[in-house]
Amino acid sequence: MIVKIIKKWSIAAILLGVVSTAHASAQGGYLGLMLGLSNLNGQNQTITIAPGVTETVKPQGSGIGSRIFGGYNMNRYAAIESGFMFYSSMNYQTPNVSNNLKTRAGSFDLLGKGMFPLWDSGFAAFAKLGGAYFFAKTNGKVENVSIPSSTSSAFRPEVALGVSYNMTQNWEADLSYTTLMYSNSQIKNPTFLALGISYHILDPVCGQFLC
Repeated sequence: MIVKIIKKWSIAAILLGVVSTAHASAQGGYLGLMLGLSNLNGQNQTITIAPGVTETVKPQGSGIGSRIFGGYNMNRYAAIESGFMFYSSMNYQTPNVSNNLKTRAGSFDLLGKGMFPLWDSGFAAFAKLGGAYFFAKTNGKVENVSIPSSTSSAFRPEVALGVSYNMTQNWEADLSYTTLMYSNSQIKNPTFLALGISYHILDPVCGQFLC
């Protein structure tokens, strides 16, 4: 379902760009929103539900995640960006018992962004590299037994690759794949495949041209 949504949004963004003039991203700030498929890449867990009684739970890791972000284009080749990521909650399957065990996670990141315009097409490839403060919490019940809450947090490297398209002087769409290099006994290198849209606040004197 989410893949179909991303495809439809991508087509809509391209069509909008076709009927508008392509502009290079000028110096200035921007704000945006990303929506797509996030996955905590969860690991199987063995839960003790009574003395001498354990149950293996299997994670269902993928779902819709989102990210709000803001940044500043120093020029058409470099920017600095920060954002807050909301990962899709990770539920757990149990073959024989009921449960509502769940892991919730988010992160706050600070990234440098390098952009590589593809001629004068309005398209550009980009890469982001930096770090993110990641945090997660797992709690709930298995067979009506409350499981002690577990929390984890750490600052880890984050990297993203993608392509963008300048639909108008102010609006830009992009498609990207992000991975966070964080692993523990529950989570392994969370990922985020998303479509983004951003509004660029251009210098009123420079307009679409770089000063």
